[in-house]
Amino acid sequence: ISATAEYTSAFRPCKPPAAPSIEFDKYEFDETTFTIDATGNLDEVVSRNKEIEIAKNWRQFAAEDKVEGGYLSKGATKYAFMGRIGSRMYAIFQCGVGSQVDEASNRADLIAELKLLVLGQYFADSFTTHAKTYGIFIGTVKSFLAAPLLDTSVLYTERKFSGSFTAGQSLDVVGAALDAFAHHTLVDTDGDMLLTDLQGVVGLDQSVVLFDPQAHSRTKDTGFWDQGPEGIGAWEKAHKCNKMCKQLKLKGKEVSWGPLCHGFTPPHE
Repeated sequence: ISATAEYTSAFRPCKPPAAPSIEFDKYEFDETTFTIDATGNLDEVVSRNKEIEIAKNWRQFAAEDKVEGGYLSKGATKYAFMGRIGSRMYAIFQCGVGSQVDEASNRADLIAELKLLVLGQYFADSFTTHAKTYGIFIGTVKSFLAAPLLDTSVLYTERKFSGSFTAGQSLDVVGAALDAFAHHTLVDTDGDMLLTDLQGVVGLDQSVVLFDPQAHSRTKDTGFWDQGPEGIGAWEKAHKCNKMCKQLKLKGKEVSWGPLCHGFTPPHE
């Protein structure tokens, strides 16, 4: 095919407008991470004097709640904005929405959330292993944090699977897997902890990226969201075992507090 004098096309599609460039400022920081062993014990690891780039004007656009200049969004307690370490983009979360949070409280809340995210991945791995034992297919649970920044060129559907005190009652495969996953965390910890408020994004391949979970624990020490045995009891009363719970042998499973899913209520501490 050629553009000759006899056949010349006028088709000249417009190029999409270039995305506005985002300016970044550099900061030094101390990076805190956690490792977890095979029995679920956490160890803190601190790396000093690392460098991160933060979107320069995110606060300006946060005031208008306008997704521009590196500002991403805000929730009930945190802002989200863009950051960069090397060539890798991150969603950076900082507490402070709707209240004046001092540095010590901000750090304590974020450390508690980081611990919960690491534990969440631990439970996701054990859930997958448990499911494989019974030959059950589930959607892959990739991560418990929306950072690194998700590639928005990939289609994701945002979804909330359960609340802090309300158990999920999903009918589809992905939702049923996440409802069973919550049940699994309670059984896997022998009744010590329950992951709740499960939410995230679902990909076209049914992979799930979960973020910002909460938890209730026997010792009521996972974070400000933790309602202790009362929170576990409220979820347990609301939960109805689905087909996957039964396939994974979770229904009726006993923990140190007593049998689950048969009217069990944890004792008050």
